[in-house]
Amino acid sequence: MEKSLTFAVVAPASGLLGMMGPSTLAAMGLAVEEINRSGGVCGRPLSVQRVDAGLGIDAVVQGIRGADAEPAAIIGTHPSHLREQLVERLDGRIPYIYTPHYEGGEHHAGVYAIGETPERQLRPAIARLMDRLNLRRWYLIGHDYVWPRRAASAIVGAIHAGGGKLVGSRYVPFRHLDFRDDVRAIATSGAEAVVSLLIGHGAVEFHRDFAEAGLSGDVVRFSPDIEENLLLAIGPSNADNLYSCSGYFESLDMPSNRTFLARYRARFGRLAPLQSSYTQSLFEGLWFAKALLEARADNPRWLDRAGEHFAVHGPRGAARFSDQELRRPTYLAQAHETRFDVIETFPIG
Repeated sequence: MEKSLTFAVVAPASGLLGMMGPSTLAAMGLAVEEINRSGGVCGRPLSVQRVDAGLGIDAVVQGIRGADAEPAAIIGTHPSHLREQLVERLDGRIPYIYTPHYEGGEHHAGVYAIGETPERQLRPAIARLMDRLNLRRWYLIGHDYVWPRRAASAIVGAIHAGGGKLVGSRYVPFRHLDFRDDVRAIATSGAEAVVSLLIGHGAVEFHRDFAEAGLSGDVVRFSPDIEENLLLAIGPSNADNLYSCSGYFESLDMPSNRTFLARYRARFGRLAPLQSSYTQSLFEGLWFAKALLEARADNPRWLDRAGEHFAVHGPRGAARFSDQELRRPTYLAQAHETRFDVIETFPIG
């Protein structure tokens, strides 16, 4: 038997995003099984070395480098600040596929950021909400790191373009879990809508505090980082007037997603962990890494030439990779208890 090829998968099993761990693990397992049934990667069986993104940069680097053999690729499903730290610590020789939505602008050699960027994800969604719900006064709250800070410029630009105004903003550290003072500040600001760029456990606590203060009936919340696992943790009674925008929702009614979920539930059961944009992006990232390595095997510089592209197939259909971006539609959805229902599709521009 051919010696296996190893991918390092850096995804949360603990920490701020630890509640997504079971979903990412299941998505990873299904992808590896299906890749191996399809012939593996470059004709070799695929094995995976899982590294917990919740342990911090030193432990992550040690986990990647501590394998018996150097991984052929790194697939990262984790917050942006860890990506920036990893890029500094790695030398670019190993392809690094970064899968979630992010702030954009990633151009380091050997890094392939395939998630949605603010221009495609946030701007059209805010414009549509402003038009649909006549929202003009906005408040922004986010964790204090690179994704919220850089995404804010696109958000504020969209608000101003729609004739709106940002009436307040605040960035908080990851350890901040009591949002009662922040909710009071929002209540006194006169905001009609809030953009939340909080992630993980912090996001859950914010939305619970927000609803418990009685604001959810009057103030719209737009939170692109809320996915199905976090929505479940927020609770159905706290999800009124809550919207998200993403490249994937488990409720997407399209043939490729129905087929994916049927395979997924057949493998892991009817009560399998929820899939979301964040977790299924890992599934896509593993298939992307396979396509990348096989394209490089045929022509080592194929992906380095501007304008060349190839298609990657996944739960949300085929997506074209071109000019260092995986291009696909995004969707605006409204929370209804513990699920998201898509209300608007933004096609590829």
